[in-house]
Amino acid sequence: MRKENLMVAAVVVTYNRLDYLQECLASLRTQSYKNYDIIVVNNGSTDGTSEYLNKQTDLIVIHQENIGGAGGFYSGMKYMHEHKKYDALWMMDDDGLADPEQLANLITYSQKYKIFYCNALVVNRTDRTKLCASGAFYDKKSMDAQEFIFDTMMPFNGTFCYRQVIDKIGYIKKEMFIWGDEREYLLRVKSNGFKIGTVTKAIHYHPVFKGKGAFVI
Repeated sequence: MRKENLMVAAVVVTYNRLDYLQECLASLRTQSYKNYDIIVVNNGSTDGTSEYLNKQTDLIVIHQENIGGAGGFYSGMKYMHEHKKYDALWMMDDDGLADPEQLANLITYSQKYKIFYCNALVVNRTDRTKLCASGAFYDKKSMDAQEFIFDTMMPFNGTFCYRQVIDKIGYIKKEMFIWGDEREYLLRVKSNGFKIGTVTKAIHYHPVFKGKGAFVI
C-alpha cells in the first residue's frame, strides 16, 4: 500500500442514462484529490451516451455490448489491473454522485486503518438527511467521529479497491450480469483475509435502493 500519490482508476459503468452520467462525471471532475483517471465503461447505450462520450477529451472510454453491470465493472477492473500505473480502483454506477472529498477521504482512512477494500458512506441522493439503504437519519457529526465502520459496506457505490486485492482474488464475475456480482466479490475479498468497511467521511450520493439487504454486514 503506497502512502502518497496513489494513481487511481475511477471506473463508472453506464447504460442509457446520459443525464445521470453527466452529473456523475461532473462530480468526479471536481475531486480535491487529483491523481486519477476517469474510465467510463459504456454498455452499448443507445440514448446518445456513446456520441457524448466520444466528444470528451478527458476520459478513457470503453465501448462494449450490454453485458450488465457485472460485465461493465469486470472490464473496468481488467483495464485498471492491466495498466500497471494504477495503484487502486474506485468504482461506481452512473447514477451516483461523489462528494468532492470522497476520493481523498477514501485514501486517507483506508491507509490509516490499513484496509485494502472499503466503501464510501452511501447517502440518499434526493434527501441528504438520510442514509440510502436503511432510510435512517444521517447524523453527520456522529458518523464523522467514527471515521471507519468495520465489516459493513454497500459495494460498487464508491468502492475503493487496492491492486493487491485484485492480484490475489482476480476479477469480478462478468457472467452474473446484474445480480449478486458485488456480493460475490465481497465474499471473496473477506474469505481471502482482507478486512472491509466504510469510510464515514467519504460520502457517495445515490438514489434510494428498491431491493432488500443493500448493506452487507
